[in-house]
Amino acid sequence: MTKLISVAVILLLGAAGLANAECGGSIKLNYGDPPGYISTPNYPQEYIADLDCIWVISVPSGNKVQIDFEDAFDVEPESRCTYDALELYDGSTSYNLITRLCGDTLPLTQKSTGPSMTLRFYSDSTIHHKGFKAKYSIGASESDAECWTKWFDRDNPNRRGDFETLAFLHQEYPGKICETPLQIEVQTTSGASVDTTGDTIDTSDTTTGFICRNSDQKPGRCSDYKVRFQCPRNFCCREGNLCWTNWYDSDDPDGRGDRERLSVLQDKYPGEICDSPQEIEAMTVDGTPAGRTNQSFKHFSSTEGLVCWHDDQQPGIRCYDYKVRFGCQCPMSAAATSSKKTSRLQEKS
Repeated sequence: MTKLISVAVILLLGAAGLANAECGGSIKLNYGDPPGYISTPNYPQEYIADLDCIWVISVPSGNKVQIDFEDAFDVEPESRCTYDALELYDGSTSYNLITRLCGDTLPLTQKSTGPSMTLRFYSDSTIHHKGFKAKYSIGASESDAECWTKWFDRDNPNRRGDFETLAFLHQEYPGKICETPLQIEVQTTSGASVDTTGDTIDTSDTTTGFICRNSDQKPGRCSDYKVRFQCPRNFCCREGNLCWTNWYDSDDPDGRGDRERLSVLQDKYPGEICDSPQEIEAMTVDGTPAGRTNQSFKHFSSTEGLVCWHDDQQPGIRCYDYKVRFGCQCPMSAAATSSKKTSRLQEKS
């Protein structure tokens, strides 16, 4: 079923954003560009028959292409993904297959080893499903592991909207955000993704920042948003900014629930987590942010870690299996610094 991909047959697009509505395309992402999206034609409705869509995504040299799957992944299931499938290849040809995906399990984040990745989606003539939506972005290189600023929420959507712009943020938080961020991340103040709000967004990029105008919403007004920025390592490792630990999944949701306690993790992974983390992030092991699971937590804080009890959930619902990571002030604690040979900050996965 697999065919050799020839880049020569790829539809060249004038702008990366046009790829959202096309079956394939050549997409180039530069520093300062916001992440983009590709999806199966008709998404979120069922894709059509006999598709053979090829996207080639490239980023600046020294970086990686990062693919994050959002919403649902629903492609005709089959043990070898023979009928319908999404294939990811390392580079701009079909020689190095990373993975072949089908079924209804939301895939984990995928990354290339170099500055390009090829994605191919094909379907046969029968049985069609919802398909997929994937975000592409610039992934940090191995030598420039991820460092993100803290979250900023300088505005509320009470008047014109929510304006989390870099000009205002640089003025109000001097020295806390680099002049030229690599990426921007936006969530509601409750931790939900922008896609779940239904809001029409005016701007979301690393040049202007984030703008949601109440006048663009029909009806209602913008949600309340917070933003953070990815900056180069040499900026992030300054006082006041955060470096993120590995992801940890030390417990399974057996027995009473899932327990990812900070104290237990510090004992189990000595030197890898600072004494007093500033922030915590959590998601299910298959990539759903904890804030979007609608589950109740006994503890969810940078001082305690995460604890989810089955008894605290709705009848018949059990806690998911979670993983956590912690934001520590850069530079890391002395204990963590002394263990560089056995521990390093990982890229976002």
